[in-house]
Amino acid sequence: MTIKYCEITIINNNTNNNIFKNISTFLFGETEYLTHKKSDIIILFDDNTICNIDDNVKNFNYTFLQSILSPLPIYFDKTVKPYPTYFKKNSKIDEDAVHRLNVDSIFPSELKKKYKIVPSIFNCMYYTYKDEGVFSILKLFSNNEKPRFLLAYNTKEFSKEEIMYLVNCIFRNKYKENE
Repeated sequence: MTIKYCEITIINNNTNNNIFKNISTFLFGETEYLTHKKSDIIILFDDNTICNIDDNVKNFNYTFLQSILSPLPIYFDKTVKPYPTYFKKNSKIDEDAVHRLNVDSIFPSELKKKYKIVPSIFNCMYYTYKDEGVFSILKLFSNNEKPRFLLAYNTKEFSKEEIMYLVNCIFRNKYKENE
């Protein structure tokens, strides 16, 4: 399994933010889906390739299954053979009522020590029946105007173009359009 890592930076260019939204984002640490068309998603791949994600990314027509209990799809399928299915790993609730997502299979401990990981609705990990972790996103400690995320993906499962498509779907809530 070949895992590659990249950093995602969100640049919110929404000038209509109100005070309540800014305070709630600060207090609860949640990042909202990007709805403003001029907001940017920038991915820095580990080979130093920088990509600005817009709505013109190639559409891979994945099939997403949503749940009212999860802000992200509980699984998604590729529409090309051999039709692999990627299932969302659920977080465990600790005794202090904190949701913990075990991402040890995809993120090495040195990498997790290097960054401070914070809660987010976008923190996720997807797996297949044969691999424990093939795709994961974790929010890094950063400011709310330009939140940063760390992404890990299996290069045998996803190309860079597919990663750009998935990131666009997840952060812009575009997978709902594919239903």
